[in-house]
Parts: sequence; C-alpha cells; structure tokens
Amino acid sequence: MVYKRFTFSVIFQLILIFAILFCIAFLFFNLDRNQYIYTFIVLLSVLSFQVYYLIRFLSRTNRELTKFIEAIKQEDYSLKYPSIKNKSSIAELHESFNTIIEAFKQVKIDREMQFNFLQLIIENIEIGILAINEKQEIVLMNSAAEKLLGVHKSKTWKQLKIKTTNFCLEAESIFSGGKKLIEWKTQEKLLNLTIEVISTTMLGQPHKLITLNDIKKEIEQKELDAWIKLIRVLNHEIMNSTTPISSLTETIIMLLEDKKTGPKSQHEINDEVIADVIDSAKTIQKRSDGLYDFVNEYRKLTRVPPPKIENVLIKDLVEDVIKLMTPSLLGNNISINYQNNPDDLIISLDSNLIEQVLINLIKNAIEALNETTEPEINITAEKSLIRVSDNGPGIEPELLDEVFVPFFSTKEEGSGIGLSLSRQIMRLHGGSILVYSTKGTTTFQLIFDTT
Repeated sequence: MVYKRFTFSVIFQLILIFAILFCIAFLFFNLDRNQYIYTFIVLLSVLSFQVYYLIRFLSRTNRELTKFIEAIKQEDYSLKYPSIKNKSSIAELHESFNTIIEAFKQVKIDREMQFNFLQLIIENIEIGILAINEKQEIVLMNSAAEKLLGVHKSKTWKQLKIKTTNFCLEAESIFSGGKKLIEWKTQEKLLNLTIEVISTTMLGQPHKLITLNDIKKEIEQKELDAWIKLIRVLNHEIMNSTTPISSLTETIIMLLEDKKTGPKSQHEINDEVIADVIDSAKTIQKRSDGLYDFVNEYRKLTRVPPPKIENVLIKDLVEDVIKLMTPSLLGNNISINYQNNPDDLIISLDSNLIEQVLINLIKNAIEALNETTEPEINITAEKSLIRVSDNGPGIEPELLDEVFVPFFSTKEEGSGIGLSLSRQIMRLHGGSILVYSTKGTTTFQLIFDTT
C-alpha cells in the first residue's frame, strides 16, 4: 500500500510538471509573449515549486529510509517515527517503519531471552563446555569446565595451555574430531575425564567445541558391579566344590575315628569301611581337580597376550577356522556358509587371537543348534565387521547382558570363559563384540577399529 501511494504521488507530480512544461511551450510558440509575460512568470513559478516539491518529497523519503536502515543496522530499536493523521504516503511509511522496528525489537528480545536461557543451562550442567574460534580465542567456558580443570576463565587457548598444559595437549591431539579418556589430577582429586572435540560453525565462523565429563563415579560403579558379579560367581563355584569336600572329609573322619575313644583300631576297619574311604577320597580328588580347572580357566582371562597386529586376508582366516571345525560340524550335521565383501577384504588384527574368538563362537553355535532341524551357521565379513550367526533357539533377552560375564554360562557343562575371553581379545584390538538375538536366530558381531 505504501509503495502504491508513493508511486502514485511521484507519477502525479511528474504529470503536473509535464503539463506545465507543455503549457509553457504552447504559449511560447503560439502566442504573443509580451501579452502573456505574467502568465509565463506564474507558470515558471509553479514549475519551480513543483520541481522543488518533488525533490523535497523524494529527499525526505530517502532520508527517512536511510535513517531507518541505519537504525536497523545499529540495532537501535528505540527509534520511533511520529504518527501523521493524514493518509499520505509518508504517514503510511512511518507506520510501516514503526511496525518493522517493533517486530525487530521483539525478535531481539526473544533472541536475548533464548540466549540467557541457554547460558543458564550451560552454566548449570555438570558437563564442561569450551568453544574456541579460529583465532584461538575462548568464546565460551562454563563453570563446570572451570571446576573440572581447576582454573578460572581464560581469554585465549594459549593462556589456558599455560595453566593446563597436559589437558590442552590431549585435546589438541583430537582437534580434527574424536573422543578420548584421560586421567586429570586437580588440587582436590584425581578425575577420569572424557574429552570430545567437535568442529562446528557458529555465526558463520568455524569453532572447536570441547566437552569435558568426569566419569570416575560411573567407572567406579561399573568396576564395583563387575567385582560383585565376579565374587558372586567365584563364591558359587568355590562353595559348590568345598561343601562336598567338607562333607566327605567329615564322613572319612567318622569312618576312621570314634568320637569318644578316638581313632579306631585296625581290626575295627573292615573292607567296606576302606572302600567307603577310597570312594570319598576319589570324590574329593575329583572336586579338587574341578576347582583347579576352574581357577586355571580364570587365569586365562588374566593372561591374554597383547595382540600382534598385522594386515590379514579375512577369507584365508575364516577358511582356516572352518577347516579346524569341520569334523565337529559334520558330526552334528551342521552346514556352514561364508561370504565376504569384497573378496579380498583385509583387516588389521592378530590372526591367532581372532581365530580363537571365531572358534569359541562356532563352538557355542554348534551347542546351541543341538536340537535344531536343518541347523546352519553363517559367517559374513565386510569392511571392519565379522558376523557369526546361527538359526538356533536364541538367547533370552534377560540373559543377553550376562553372556559376557566371566563364568556365566547357559549350558550345564559350560565354563563361561569363552565369550568373556572373546570380549577381552576384542578390547585389546581396540574393538568390541556385540550380540543380537531373537527367537530362531543369534548373531555375534566383531567390530574392529580401523582408525
């Protein structure tokens, strides 16, 4: 509407100017100039006034527009244009400017409220946050970061590096992006800090966003939970062995000793007593051997050698494992399939240790397929993954978190070491082992670190 009124006013004034010029030209060429000298003077005066009015009108509009743009540029929203009662284009322009200024003012208020709200959140979360621009200036450092690092706010990364050299060096090692766990000692205590660096763009400028989090409590809780589980299992296994040993020892004592008179004489010990003593001693020996084997299995978990990493052709590795397991597979009528993509897939790993992991997984699959019709094992490999799947009954959901716990086994004859050992081997490779199971299928996935 403002644009239409402005255009109409300019066009109307230009039409008046051209009309006056036409009249002057007509009088100049067709009438006696001496007779109409006053008419010329009047027309020229009107023309001059009209040109002046047009210039003044356009200049005023330009001044108002320049003033408005400058105010917006400087974010000065205190500017207020006076209201004009008439319906001129200037009046509507003022009204439109005031409306726009109010809208920008409200946007600024909303933006400041959001900024203050976000700042309040950032200041009150327990995760430390730092933001660094490309000039190595620290544009953001919340209270949690100050507390975790044990320093006050610094203006530049260089200043912070002087105060916390080791932390800054660790952070710089992953400036390209990544996550790292370090031990950080303040004046008060020792922390386990996770450092994560993200490259991002804020307000059109590249920044490094660094987050810090102390996970010492979580680590301690996980360690405590692991120890509790381990002690529970050890207690269970040791009690299962020592209880019958104690009972049988007591039986032997009863056979060879009288509570009142002491050790029985030779003639009181007949062949039946001797046979009972021998049977009890053999049972004690058997349980002692079982306890020894249990402890020996536990030692395996603590004596895994560090992996000797080398580039291995996965096809050859898997085929060697399948050859080793072929007698067991044929004996249980289990078919095994292998696929890898690409055919010449190579992964950096310790072939001996990973071969042991694959053997453990295939053994578990064979035992799981004991009552399955048309049993089948599938091994697939791609990029940094190796999967071992079977079409057995699956693992109960509540047991999925327990299968990697040392000495936990769903089988009566199982030692519960194989999967624990496999997870430890994968961790030594910097990777992980995951399990997915539904009714009718179970998949173990080996994930290797390719960085």
